[in-house]
Amino acid sequence: FGVRGSGFGVRGSGFGVRGSGFGVRSWRIEQPMAGFDRFEDIEAWRRARELTKEVYALTSAGSFSRDFGLIDQMRRAAVSIMSNIAEGFGRGGNKEFVQFLWVAKGSVSELQAQCYVALDTGYIDQCQFQRCHTRCEEISKMLAGLIAYLTQTERKGARYTPTHRTPNSKLRTPNSELRTPNSELRTQINE
Repeated sequence: FGVRGSGFGVRGSGFGVRGSGFGVRSWRIEQPMAGFDRFEDIEAWRRARELTKEVYALTSAGSFSRDFGLIDQMRRAAVSIMSNIAEGFGRGGNKEFVQFLWVAKGSVSELQAQCYVALDTGYIDQCQFQRCHTRCEEISKMLAGLIAYLTQTERKGARYTPTHRTPNSKLRTPNSELRTPNSELRTQINE
């Protein structure tokens, strides 16, 4: 299983197991895939953060700094990539996470289109365009790989994980032992 060119590799038929858990290879970095502890652990978010810094630097230079409309659009698109990855992660469920990853992927495409506008108007040169466009492609492929993984996995996300099980295998939640005065009264009446 894998997305061609995404940097997400599969040894055999899974996401490659190194050590004790699933791993994702992208830009020669391996990170746990089965359970991110924080959105900052997601490599696509880190790359989006770097891209956002680059976009802010590009849009602050020369005559570009006077095109407020394009500056605003490009900066918003770049920030949207990292924000949607973080927000989707924070939702705690895979389906919602995937939905926000699709939005982030759309923002990547939006930023790529805006890079063409910046190139065509002479605000950036071919080298700057190529660097930004390539980074966008890499992030887009990483998001596609993450979406594919989350869509295929049986894990539903942190918010669907049971807190603990009793010896008789019934699910217990923190509120399952909550008693109200009425519930105790009903117990006494039934006895």
